[in-house]
Amino acid sequence: MSLVNDNGQVKLAGTPTYAGTFNVTINASNGDGYALKTLKLVIEGAPSLPTINTASLPNGKVNESYSAPISVSGPSPITVYVSGIPAGLDFVNGSLTGKPTTAGTYNVTVKATNNAGTVTKNLTLTVTGTTVKPVISTSSLPDGKVNQSYTATINITGSAPMNVSVSGFPKGLNFSNGTFTGKPIAAGSYNVTVTAVNSAGSTTKVLKMNITGESAAPSVETNSLPDGKVNESYNASLVITGSAPMNVSVAGLPSGLTISNNSITGKPTASGTYKIVINASNNFGTVSKTLTLNITGNAVPPVIGITAFPDGKVNESYSADLRLSGTLPMMMNVSGLPPGIELSDSGILSGKPTYAGTFNVTIKVSNSAGNATKTLRMNISGDSEPTPASKPAISASYLPDAKVAEYYSADIGLTGSLPMNISITGMPQGFSFSSGILSGYPQTAGNYNVTITASNSAGNVTKTLPLKVTSNQTKPVIGISSLPAGKVGAYYSADLKITGTAPIKISVSGIPAGLTITPSGVLSGYPKAPGTYNVTVKVSDMTGNTSKTMKMNITAPKTIPNAKTAVPKIIGMFITGNSSDLSYDVNNDGIVDGRDLIIIQYNTYMWWQKEHVMIKRKKTQKQ
Repeated sequence: MSLVNDNGQVKLAGTPTYAGTFNVTINASNGDGYALKTLKLVIEGAPSLPTINTASLPNGKVNESYSAPISVSGPSPITVYVSGIPAGLDFVNGSLTGKPTTAGTYNVTVKATNNAGTVTKNLTLTVTGTTVKPVISTSSLPDGKVNQSYTATINITGSAPMNVSVSGFPKGLNFSNGTFTGKPIAAGSYNVTVTAVNSAGSTTKVLKMNITGESAAPSVETNSLPDGKVNESYNASLVITGSAPMNVSVAGLPSGLTISNNSITGKPTASGTYKIVINASNNFGTVSKTLTLNITGNAVPPVIGITAFPDGKVNESYSADLRLSGTLPMMMNVSGLPPGIELSDSGILSGKPTYAGTFNVTIKVSNSAGNATKTLRMNISGDSEPTPASKPAISASYLPDAKVAEYYSADIGLTGSLPMNISITGMPQGFSFSSGILSGYPQTAGNYNVTITASNSAGNVTKTLPLKVTSNQTKPVIGISSLPAGKVGAYYSADLKITGTAPIKISVSGIPAGLTITPSGVLSGYPKAPGTYNVTVKVSDMTGNTSKTMKMNITAPKTIPNAKTAVPKIIGMFITGNSSDLSYDVNNDGIVDGRDLIIIQYNTYMWWQKEHVMIKRKKTQKQ
């Protein structure tokens, strides 16, 4: 579906390819402001699922070429995934191809996905042949030096798949795809144990590696971290060189990941871009390095697991776990609590209630994937005490991201006794704060630190919450690459082809007298003086600004050969004078141009021009 212009009317048109209920948000803006409206659009029906047509796979042989197409049909686009294939084969361009390296019977799973969903089919692939036990042919390893690049390859033959493990090598080296690489950080003689295992058996060999040299300060050799996905296993090894013993710490990891033995492992629980700071220190110095870690994936909406509050008593300790789950970071807000009970950052209500009664407690939780609300009753028995003033509290631990020019609203979870004085700083332009709600239309992308201070008779609280404002929009664009030439007195027009996010501000400098710029970005008018002008155009909107300087050539009108100066005489509606080029400033603007009357007399004929229309008359007539 898309917006189309139908004879001046903007319409939503097209052929929908997916069923469902859609909340369509319409934004309209011009130089006077903008309007926003959300309408519900229901699309009925659904496309059909794909079909996997392949019924069986042909048999193959070890180390012989193999090819088998996987036939899939149905509404496009279709994505096909194949798993369970033997080593040596790949799924490329709709076919299984390659040379299988290991005999066996394989359960090959084919999955085909389109807009309607996913279908799965299991096929059997039999590979015949003989597997060969691993052989480690390398007999020795080359010597190395501390903090100098080292490379050594271990030659291993045998049938795949094969698992190779290596132990006993010095820190600073990595072993991957049969090769040692890196910079050893400590001198010594190492017994390197290599073990290779496949379906035919295993082989182990011990090789000596001698490292010479002096000890050195730490160095973080890792320059980048692989991307990860939410709720999927992650493993990234850090290459850190230097003399042992060494202390390594990492800050800024997303929730779900930890550092151990110089490896970052775990399952991240929240998507985002994280700045990871690696610190390493030994007896010879300290080093720090910052790397970027991108975690992608769909966030999980929050869930409030508690179904009922336990009863409590006045002045007795109380605790209730809200049992919150979902993707972090998560914003929490609880209202209606009895005095004395507070919410912790871990989602636990605790304290000593000071007032008896039945309280309707409302729990609100939100994250980047959605929000959840639940209201439960809490019964507190006993003799009530006078309700003391409660100190202000801000339960929000973060602010969700915002987008330029899109409406934003976030509850910071402000609680406490009234009256309360509130001050807030660091908000993006276009935001306001009222009744604990930060809202508005941000105008500029960036990273903001919003600081809220609240005070009442019981005390005060200050909290700084980071807010990221992003923009999918680009800076304004001046589409024209050069300006057309013009002539003095002739009408001039040039569309600068300016695009951007309304409202747009346009300024132009260096243009000749007689030209102006319209709000839509068109230079027009009647230039009054010849020359080469350096015209600078500047455009700005809420996403940024841009400028461009272009040359404009304005030429003078052609002169009449052998023309002589004459003083015209006005008689009624006519002009008389010598046999020469005569002109009259009809508009009385001080400039004789194409809008004025010009009389040219040669021999027995006379012409005059008004608004570029030339009329010829014989001189013998009274002009």
